[in-house]
Amino acid sequence: GKGGGGKVFGGEGSRQFNPTDLVKIAHALMGRALLLDLDLLDVVATPVMAAAAVGTLGPRDIADFTWAVTRLIQAHPRAPRSLLDRLYEMLRGLCAAAILPQRDGEVVLMDRFNSRDLAQFIHSLARVGYDDVALFSLLQHRIRAFCTAATTT
Repeated sequence: GKGGGGKVFGGEGSRQFNPTDLVKIAHALMGRALLLDLDLLDVVATPVMAAAAVGTLGPRDIADFTWAVTRLIQAHPRAPRSLLDRLYEMLRGLCAAAILPQRDGEVVLMDRFNSRDLAQFIHSLARVGYDDVALFSLLQHRIRAFCTAATTT
């Protein structure tokens, strides 16, 4: 269906997927803690992370998937090290995707985050104490822009 507007990947017919829909599936699975199976996690996460890496995940998808990943980390602090490592690796990938330049080379993806997505993204990272200096300087810049706009309109 329509929805988040993620570009469709994959080959012909039923093998195509929309990253937005995949994020929703992953979110539901993570919410039910069904992704403690590392193989299943990889099956769901690999195409999402591939889409993130090439800049085809939108701000809403990045915010939602980051939320799902951090929820999983928080819900299972004693999960196997391999699982936690994989989840943190995914967080690093999502954060890298958020600061990818868009095709015109001018706009950074984070500049397209609306206030809801930005708030959720920041909240998610804060929940697990994620720390990334480059990312946070961009986040601060984005927050300032929102607050300035809010006080001048």
